[in-house]
Amino acid sequence: MHIADLFIEKIYRDKFAKQGYVVLPLLEKKEVDALLQFYEQIKSSAGVEKPFYTSIWSDDKAHRQTVNDTVNRILFPALQKKLLAIQPVFANFMVKGSGDNSALIPHQDWSFVEEPKHDSATVWCPLIDVNKTNGNLQVIPGSHLLNNYVRPRFADAPFREIEKAELKKLLVDIPMKAGEAIILNSRMIHASPNNTSNKHRIVASVVLAPQEATLFHWEYEQNDDKPLTKKYSIKDDFFYAYSCYETLSDLIPIETKSFAENLLTLEELKKIIGYNSVERKLKRALSHFLTHPTL
Repeated sequence: MHIADLFIEKIYRDKFAKQGYVVLPLLEKKEVDALLQFYEQIKSSAGVEKPFYTSIWSDDKAHRQTVNDTVNRILFPALQKKLLAIQPVFANFMVKGSGDNSALIPHQDWSFVEEPKHDSATVWCPLIDVNKTNGNLQVIPGSHLLNNYVRPRFADAPFREIEKAELKKLLVDIPMKAGEAIILNSRMIHASPNNTSNKHRIVASVVLAPQEATLFHWEYEQNDDKPLTKKYSIKDDFFYAYSCYETLSDLIPIETKSFAENLLTLEELKKIIGYNSVERKLKRALSHFLTHPTL
């Protein structure tokens, strides 16, 4: 089962399947305000001092669990009005401070399910209005068609040898209003620029998978110059039970395999995403309207 098939409205099913993401209205103002109030209450317990912070990076398990439970309690019911037969993988806050070191480089999210039999998606819901000035999300439309179906935590990206300036040209900015959400396939290449405003950019997020899919986690390991992946079957508490920097020595992998990397050239990536320079310039000019199918 794939996320694209689970959208209730056909317009979202079609757009998600084609471009790998959709933008839609998700939260009411009272729900946005509740999440902002909760963030103010718990931010001092995060234990993370970085220009970019996500709650699953915290060393404090209680903090990770509290954020997961509270954010999920607000986001997931709203998402169930948009999609059928979904399950949450984990929920968190993503907060970007101000400064020149707050950008997030182009990357894909980890694998959470067996791909391509299933897929997963990240829901990114800003709690303030976002644009290029304060660190909106940027995506490469069509990059969900990449076939690197196993993406272990902290493995290098298959597009890492592409010049950063060339990769940046493929990114499309997604300005959004507070309470809107972008839902993107976990394989999609995405990034965010520096926050040059004087306010923190606060985002609530949850990763979704089809309800019928079993959840897994892959760990990357360099072993005598031969990369390996360890595959773990996980429970729904995994991402707050373990920090993402924590070794999994008390867990037994269900499979260990060599990890074959297929590095992409710029031309190969453009071919996969169906890049057309004229069309992309138009999409850049009209990105907000093109990514809001209700407008």
